[in-house]
Amino acid sequence: MQYQLEHHLFPTMPRYYFPKLRPIIKEFALKHGLPHKVSGVFEILKLNYDVIRKHSGALQENKFIEASANGPKSSFTAHKVKTN
Repeated sequence: MQYQLEHHLFPTMPRYYFPKLRPIIKEFALKHGLPHKVSGVFEILKLNYDVIRKHSGALQENKFIEASANGPKSSFTAHKVKTN
């Protein structure tokens, strides 16, 4: 997680090059007036947790997750798909 940007810019590059790549990307960003933020592992985990929590609540509010009075019958619900 700590080299997420480097990984997405250069997905085929071996991970052991990422520490050397970071200062090059930072210099490029500063030169072109682009933001360059590096987040710590715990901050990233918290952000991911918040997103998951937000969207799971939205699913429940929109009744995408339905439970019967006796509890859910399975861990997923099959839906019919319209075909032409």
